Amino acid sequence: MLDAYGEVDEVADEPGTSQILSALLACSDAPGGLDGEVLYGVLSFCYEAFLDREGFPVYGLEAEMGNARCAEVIAFQKQCVLEILEHSECRQLDQLG
Repeated sequence: MLDAYGEVDEVADEPGTSQILSALLACSDAPGGLDGEVLYGVLSFCYEAFLDREGFPVYGLEAEMGNARCAEVIAFQKQCVLEILEHSECRQLDQLG
């Protein structure tokens, strides 16, 4: 993946490609797994890819807060994290019980 990153990034016309590639690299380069820090980076790259695809004329908190799609993306990411945490807690309880 790392070897092909530059080549793919150079020829990609689709907005957000660089950020999605960075998210993939972060996942593949996480020898300890997707801990909180790595996951934060991956989710950030994915959100930045969305912002790039939306074509905001100016990036900033005010513009993002006023955009319904930004709120949807954040809500989706929060839901994914909550589901992972719930499954993790269930597994821990099963191991204790």
